[in-house]
Amino acid sequence: MTDTSTALDMSTLLARCSACGLRSIAAARALLYIHDQGSPTIGAIASHVGRAGAALTQSVDRLERAGLVRRARSIGDRRVIRIELTLAGRDVVTQLLAA
Repeated sequence: MTDTSTALDMSTLLARCSACGLRSIAAARALLYIHDQGSPTIGAIASHVGRAGAALTQSVDRLERAGLVRRARSIGDRRVIRIELTLAGRDVVTQLLAA
């Protein structure tokens, strides 16, 4: 899969974050990573964006309250929580990736 979360230059990403109502580039990078990976765990997202798991959990909480992501139990191991984009989250990713 293409890693779109690092492909955009930071000034472009910052402008698009603001236009989409996102509070941080880390939130945008998390959404883009979720888009690229399908349904990663919070740990995988935290590792990718370079934040501690607890800090990223708070970011995911905000994204979930905004209706952009949802938590889902893994089918293979119900102890594992995966993060998925909602339709609204997909729309934001589309805006972030717009040319």
